[in-house]
Amino acid sequence: MELFNETMFPSFLARAQLVYDDLLQAVVVVKGTYDTLPNGETRLAETQLPLHLEDEATDFGTLETEIVPAKAWCDLAVLGHARARSPKRPIKRMQVSLRIGKFTRAVQVTGDRVWERALGRLRPSEPRPFTELPLTYAHAFGGTARHEENVEVGYFANPHGRGFVVQRDEVVGKPLPNIEEIDQPVRGWQDRPLPAGFAPLERSSVLRGQRGITVDLEKQLTRIDAAAFCSSHPRMCLPSYPHGEPGELGGVSFDGAWRFRLPPFRHEIRIDLGGARYRLPLVPDTLYLRADERRIVVVARGAFIYQFKPERRRTVRICSEAEPDRVVAPEPEGATTTIRKAREANHPDLPIRLPVSKAFPIPLDIFCANDPMVDLVETLPLCASG
Repeated sequence: MELFNETMFPSFLARAQLVYDDLLQAVVVVKGTYDTLPNGETRLAETQLPLHLEDEATDFGTLETEIVPAKAWCDLAVLGHARARSPKRPIKRMQVSLRIGKFTRAVQVTGDRVWERALGRLRPSEPRPFTELPLTYAHAFGGTARHEENVEVGYFANPHGRGFVVQRDEVVGKPLPNIEEIDQPVRGWQDRPLPAGFAPLERSSVLRGQRGITVDLEKQLTRIDAAAFCSSHPRMCLPSYPHGEPGELGGVSFDGAWRFRLPPFRHEIRIDLGGARYRLPLVPDTLYLRADERRIVVVARGAFIYQFKPERRRTVRICSEAEPDRVVAPEPEGATTTIRKAREANHPDLPIRLPVSKAFPIPLDIFCANDPMVDLVETLPLCASG
């Protein structure tokens, strides 16, 4: 399959062989980087950031690979620092706030503190003044703590943070988190608040690791859905990408609030499989606000299943201005289906079957009942070949 990109954006085509006979999965991903103008409008950045083909360690934590088949919502992340109004005037506490359309979010940022004992009670020390602090989970609640028998155990939701302590005799001198949810401040050493943040969650967090995975112990079945590929903080999930919406990010610059308008990001893929043609939208589902550079990064993807027939030319073209949220075929015979619908219809031109194996014969219905990814794969658009 050949990929032709008619846009200015970096792109990637990933393909995978499925267990079904003559069916392959394809994922097309496009990434756009925009600079913000003084009036808040955006323009294409001269240097487009490349796609993350694998997990990448950054100063703001690990950014996951962008080559995934689907996401259940639009991941939103802010990569940057909390900053005082002036680099010459340190402060003890502040808020970082974000607004995009009707979506709002804010966290409390406080200078370094430790637990101290005063008049027989444990209390936080006075915050140390600061001018800037990275918005990472290393500064949110979490970390590791010594349990019984000198076993060091990480906090399930954020093993890289600070503030987690189990033994009372180890509380004094322990640091408190710098970044907190406004409705969940740490008041006692035994508090276990939600780790606050704007950055993507790392896989080591249970908040990330348990997402999109359902286990039925009674039936001994596991299911994985599109949420398993989402990495945003639980309070940074958008139902969809807000094309053209105005936004404001406060507390991340010495120069005042960053005001912007999100760029429209509507593109489609046009698929040709031996003369059978299809059009599918590329869905924007990841939004990065790179506050230090005042850049906006949008990632869109489209996943589909296609029928392989030998000696047919197969092409995918990335084009601008798809009709949003619609699957359009220019001809009636070009309408897509799904593996599930084709399996139920038992259509002779598009058989859904497993490879024949004398050593391990598995009926199709048994395989479908036990494959964790079956619900996701069998509901992707299926394109028959000409």
